[in-house]
Amino acid sequence: MMKYWIADIEERNGEFEYTTPIRFKAKTMEDAVSLQMHHVSTWYGKDNMTYDTNDEYYYNGHVAVGDGALTEIDKHTYEKLSGHYSLPDMSRVER
Repeated sequence: MMKYWIADIEERNGEFEYTTPIRFKAKTMEDAVSLQMHHVSTWYGKDNMTYDTNDEYYYNGHVAVGDGALTEIDKHTYEKLSGHYSLPDMSRVER
């Protein structure tokens, strides 16, 4: 059974901090965490990110990117977020 999620991608750039919500579908909490971390690690492109084990953030130059909150939501909310906030479906495409 598919579950629906909203997750935060957190960015730090000097004194500025940004949070970007994303939405996606995943079957389990483990799958959701994995997908969220995939998006964190490729936020500025797969080849543009470097992981720092000391502070557990990915970096693109001086911009730090990390994972934020991860929340399971119902299907109705998931679908409404598409229309009201223009959040694209960032689920993994099975090939």
